[in-house]
Amino acid sequence: MKQRGLDLPFMQYTHSCFNEGDTEAIVAKCRALSSPERVKIIRMLHSNSMTVTEVAKALYMSVSTATFHLHILRDTGLIDIVLMPGKRGLVQLCQLHFSSLYITALPNERTASDAIVIQEIPVGLYTGAGMEFVAGFCTADEQIMFDDGNYFTPRRADAQLLWASGGFVEYAVSNTRKDARLNRLSLSLEICSETLNYQLGWKSDITFWLCGRELCTFTSPSDFGGRRGKLNPSWWQDTATQFGELKEITITDAGCFLGGIPCGGEHSPVISDFDGTDTFVFRIGNKPNAKYKGGFNIFGRGFGDHLQDIRVEAEYETAR
Repeated sequence: MKQRGLDLPFMQYTHSCFNEGDTEAIVAKCRALSSPERVKIIRMLHSNSMTVTEVAKALYMSVSTATFHLHILRDTGLIDIVLMPGKRGLVQLCQLHFSSLYITALPNERTASDAIVIQEIPVGLYTGAGMEFVAGFCTADEQIMFDDGNYFTPRRADAQLLWASGGFVEYAVSNTRKDARLNRLSLSLEICSETLNYQLGWKSDITFWLCGRELCTFTSPSDFGGRRGKLNPSWWQDTATQFGELKEITITDAGCFLGGIPCGGEHSPVISDFDGTDTFVFRIGNKPNAKYKGGFNIFGRGFGDHLQDIRVEAEYETAR
């Protein structure tokens, strides 16, 4: 599975009505979003990549009608459609291809997109690790176990699924605009519990830290299986972990939020605690004293249900 289309980043579109060169793009994108059906498709693809057939079923329309709408969105760069291996040959998988769209009517105005920096981290590019065996990772072509304890093998750069029975991994991203005030920081990833093969109901208390500060803990309800993950390569066995849940942790002035719900309690860190930091270091794992020490699976672009790696989005205050 070597489709390079999977490496496309989320786009941030900014167009100005005062720029004649933007006219065609503005008209095309506005026309693409003028249909309620196409807006619904954008909404559905926000949290899940879907096949053309799944989109058609969700909207109670024929596959040909769904394809018509999807091609309009694709042709304007709002979604991407890639061929992926399925149980019965190749399937067309649709993913959202933009994170923001700004159309400004004022000349020389700085838009909100100036303030947002998005970085995606492949799951194998961790900078720190203390994983408990059984642990390992998968590339697009093979499974590699950490039975020799070599967590930092260069081959991890190709990992698209990472798992461990316990412990932690850390990922680091640069604060590219540390001279500006940080307003919001979000971490998004697909994740679930980990045990032998898969086991529904296998819980795991997975904790997230940022620069040594504990953010929140959520209890993953399962090591998910029973159906194939939408992105899994054909060689990946049906008896193994198949997919996870997409989780987003956000830190603002108001505290820390998991999926939009406050977490962390009264001692939750706020975004100003990390203002001016050179490097954002996220730790993900089980505490040694966790009630449910059930390990973790972290999914990248080639496994699970969601066509993304670990996604970090930072929003900064801009001068007007």
